[in-house]
Amino acid sequence: MFAVIYQGYIKPGRENEYREAWNQVARYFIEYRGAIGSCLHRTSEGLWIAYSRWPDKTTRDCSWPGENAPSEELPHEIRSAVLTIKDCLDSDRKIPEIGMDVIDDLLLSSNENESYYILSEEQEIIMNLVYEEVEKGIQEGNPPFAAVITDSENNILAAAHNQANTKQLAIAHAEIEAIQIACKVLGKKKLEGCILYANAESCAMCSTAIIKSGISQVFYGAPHEAGSNPDAHLLDINKKAQPRLKVYGGYMTNLTSRLKREEIN
Repeated sequence: MFAVIYQGYIKPGRENEYREAWNQVARYFIEYRGAIGSCLHRTSEGLWIAYSRWPDKTTRDCSWPGENAPSEELPHEIRSAVLTIKDCLDSDRKIPEIGMDVIDDLLLSSNENESYYILSEEQEIIMNLVYEEVEKGIQEGNPPFAAVITDSENNILAAAHNQANTKQLAIAHAEIEAIQIACKVLGKKKLEGCILYANAESCAMCSTAIIKSGISQVFYGAPHEAGSNPDAHLLDINKKAQPRLKVYGGYMTNLTSRLKREEIN
C-alpha cells in the first residue's frame, strides 16, 4: 500500500471553499481512479493536512497528474475543483507532498463493516481473473461486472460475468451466476467457507444472495454505483447479517473505472 501526505495553509476566509473542493476531488479519485480513501485534518496552528491511501505507488502515479494538475484527462468539474484547491492555498507557505510506502497497517476503517487486507500473490491472480471476466461481459454487450468464487484454499469453483442483456434477465448479475455455478460444482446449496471476489461492491440483491449462500468472505474493487434501486449495497446489508461477512474493499479500482469508461464509450 502507498500513502501520500499533503500539507498547506489556507488563505483567510477560504476554508469552507477548500473543504468542498477537497471532498469533491477526493471522492472522485476514490470512485474512479483507484484511491482507497482519504482524510482531511487541521492542526491548532492552522496547518491543513490531507492523507490519501492507494493500493500501490503505480496506481497513484497513473491516476494523479501531479504538478501538471489539473490535466485535460480529468472531467471539467474535477479540474475546476483542483484549481480551487490550489487557489485556496497560501503559495508563500507551500509545503512539498510526502509519498510513503505503508509497512505495517493497524488503522481501523471508519466503516466498521469493511476492512482493508493486502492480497497475496495468489489472490491478485484471482482478482485479475475477475477483470478478464469483466472484459468478456463487455464484449457480449453486458454491464461491466464479474465475480469469482473460490473455496477456503483459493481453489476456483466458479467464474462468471453479468449476463443481464445476454439472457434478457434482470437478475442475471455476476454474483448470482457465480453462486449457481459454485453450488453445482460442490453439489450443495451452501457455500460455507467460500470466498467471493468481485470488481465492484455488490447490489442489494446480490448481497443478500451472498449471505444466504453461506459465503464467508468478500473481496471487491470499486465502491457501489450511485442511483441503484434499491439504494442499498453489501456494506449496508451486511450490517444486518448474522454472522457478518468479512468484507474487504478497494482493490484494483483503477481497472474497474477504465472498463466502465470503455463500456460507456
